[in-house]
Amino acid sequence: MIITIYCNSKHISIRLAELIDETTDGVSFHNAFSYAEAMKCLAEYKADIVLLDLDFAGNNAAKLLKWIKKYSDETVVMVLFSLASELSMKQFRDYGADYLFDKYNDFEKIAPVIKTIRRKVSL
Repeated sequence: MIITIYCNSKHISIRLAELIDETTDGVSFHNAFSYAEAMKCLAEYKADIVLLDLDFAGNNAAKLLKWIKKYSDETVVMVLFSLASELSMKQFRDYGADYLFDKYNDFEKIAPVIKTIRRKVSL
């Protein structure tokens, strides 16, 4: 299973990878910290799961979400946010986000959801 993390913070990316890796076997990670890196990852790797920071570099998260779903509608996209309006969250749902997680209040919920998805993919 390939997980790609598009996030502004290397510390959050590293911690997410650690949490997921602790509970889920057979996972490889790719990170992007800029829009250009994200587009390169998108072209090179077909991610099973994408963790996308709503505040991704240059406010391009919505645009990137559209590209991810265009490349592969099967890719599960989890949008991470800290402060988001209901309108913004609705927009991301409309663009195809499968999950929305608050980076601070839901952080520990992300790894178990990924583990569940991993089990379904393995069947």
